[in-house]
Amino acid sequence: PGPKTAVFIDEAMHCSPDFESNGLKPVNSAMYFKSLADFFSVFEEKTGLRVVIAAHPESDPEFLRNALGKRPVYQGKILELIAGCECVFAHWSTAVSFPVLCKKPLLLLNNQAIKETSLEYILVNMAASLGVPVLDLDDKMALQAFNFDHTSWPMAGYENYKYSFVLRKDAPELPSWRIMADAILNRYYNVSWL
Repeated sequence: PGPKTAVFIDEAMHCSPDFESNGLKPVNSAMYFKSLADFFSVFEEKTGLRVVIAAHPESDPEFLRNALGKRPVYQGKILELIAGCECVFAHWSTAVSFPVLCKKPLLLLNNQAIKETSLEYILVNMAASLGVPVLDLDDKMALQAFNFDHTSWPMAGYENYKYSFVLRKDAPELPSWRIMADAILNRYYNVSWL
């Protein structure tokens, strides 16, 4: 087995068509990626964990690899990466459901490039919903005070988030195909498989 990892969920903040379709500018790439890469280097040095990137489908893996300090970049493997990691970094991706379901410590990252998009409120609301911290990577005092021990990052809000945004409390713990098959059988044949 390789070194233990921390996963960064890339959200294509530099190139997502969602920005353009909503009349927004993507982040300033140079500012955004420098801030992330510098933090990842410090995090790796202090924790011994290797940061790997779970690339958004819209992102170019080679671009990300170069922009984030030659760190490993994977596309289409986000669940596997999160299931096997020690902790996760994100901004406001819906993929934060994966660390919640896998019970992995999560830290939301902010920086000046994100603040300049006027979308910081989404990050703040995501953090409040999850009960997790937000770290401003460009705030030197916040970085100095930051606790790099990911095992102490709060996860108490995960259950509330899970049942508010991911699934209902009364949902059966079954594969989705089986739930769907039962719904069809019940609706059209008045029988239940469950």
